[in-house]
Amino acid sequence: MSIPSYDENLRLLQESGIPFAIHEHEPFTTYQEMGDKLPFPTEAWLKTMAFRVKHSFWILAGIRAPDRADYKKLAAVFGVKRGNIVAGSPEEILGDLGQEIGGVGPLSSRENVKVVIDQNLLPLGTVYCGMGRRDITLEIQLNDLLKVANAQVELIVK
Repeated sequence: MSIPSYDENLRLLQESGIPFAIHEHEPFTTYQEMGDKLPFPTEAWLKTMAFRVKHSFWILAGIRAPDRADYKKLAAVFGVKRGNIVAGSPEEILGDLGQEIGGVGPLSSRENVKVVIDQNLLPLGTVYCGMGRRDITLEIQLNDLLKVANAQVELIVK
């Protein structure tokens, strides 16, 4: 099965000229599986959660793997009511964003997607994150990721 967002994200990275590495591995869905299967340092994992703002746009929220996104803080960042932010279902995320659960990443070239990265990630240099597919991990410098993702940095975790 082709995952359209992966190809879009790869092109976005290649055209940016920013250095990055792609790691192929067995597919995984949970962070427990990720820890069991991948050699990357857990403190450098950036997980991405996909939220839909009702009748509007998508939010890709990059946070540290053990953290939990705060819906109220996300709503404040984007100037919407808390009740209008909902977690996307796996079907919606694949259909609307072209990304697989377990591989969602903080990159998108789509106009209806906004990217926000939690400020607690700022001390990190290299991060490891999804890129649209469950069997691919992106290795990239956080500052470079912020640029290519056109991401804003905010406090968005509990």
